[in-house]
Amino acid sequence: MKKKLSLALFFLLCGCFRPLEITDVLRYSCDGQIIAAAYYNDGSMILTYNDNRVVLHKTSGNCNVERYANIGKAVIFESKGEKASLKFGPYAYPECIKLVNY
Repeated sequence: MKKKLSLALFFLLCGCFRPLEITDVLRYSCDGQIIAAAYYNDGSMILTYNDNRVVLHKTSGNCNVERYANIGKAVIFESKGEKASLKFGPYAYPECIKLVNY
């Protein structure tokens, strides 16, 4: 009985496992600097700027705004349509514009 239960639990867990995949990659121009945002299917994103990478997680945002932040909210990235905003601690970039992906 225990063996069958263990086997059933194993197959149940395997069926629920979802591998981490990139769902979209967008590029933005923020004050002349190119920022890349790679979105993942688990609600996280990796923000790349100046050869640096930061992992951000989706948090609650205002109406129709996607908001991502790291632990401690030292880095915050918000996007809505073609525009976005990026904050590093006290420094906020001027409005970011989504670039056309190639």
